[in-house]
Amino acid sequence: MIEVSRRAAGFYIPFLIFTVVGGLHLLLNYTDGLWVLWFCENFDESRYEMFSWLTLLGEPQVLLPIAFIFFMFRFGKGFFVFASWLIASLVTLALKGLIANHRPAYFFEDVFIACAGEIQLWYNLSTPSGHTTAAFAFFASLAITSRSRLMQFVCFAIALLAGLSRMVLFMHYFYDVYLGAIIGTVSAAFIWLLLNRYQRIGYVSWKNKTIRNFRQ
Repeated sequence: MIEVSRRAAGFYIPFLIFTVVGGLHLLLNYTDGLWVLWFCENFDESRYEMFSWLTLLGEPQVLLPIAFIFFMFRFGKGFFVFASWLIASLVTLALKGLIANHRPAYFFEDVFIACAGEIQLWYNLSTPSGHTTAAFAFFASLAITSRSRLMQFVCFAIALLAGLSRMVLFMHYFYDVYLGAIIGTVSAAFIWLLLNRYQRIGYVSWKNKTIRNFRQ
């Protein structure tokens, strides 16, 4: 993990800060519904609309076409990004089934409708946030493959906004987002180490090839 953190410090340093600050917040100053209710009390239609678009950054119909583009031009990068997303998503699905707790709307539906009107709400399988997991896994893997510290930080900011959107849209508690961010980020680091340091499935020998190379 230290090796990956050094390689993508622009992503992993702010992620570490987020993890520490968020963990302290959960321990010292948190109650269920704190942030989603705050966004409800301070509801802003334009903000809600903006985050309705940002939340798409955690959905497969957006992330997988991007991964496919990487497959076309650099097979190894596309495979790494896809594998990080897939493993993180499978872990999240398993945890959702095991934990099986309710989303904020199960308890605060009337409150949300009162402040935001008739909006789409979900009620079950809250922890962890699947959108947050997917976004952090995907953009952490992009950060790891980038040499630019600025681009790595941009990847972190995008993933964080995708996670934040889940609270703005009243879909998840903060701890759902917090856990999803950890799962996604750790999954990307784990897959990178598995493929590169431990050289599973001969990754180093074909990671820089393109689709055209494989056809020849």
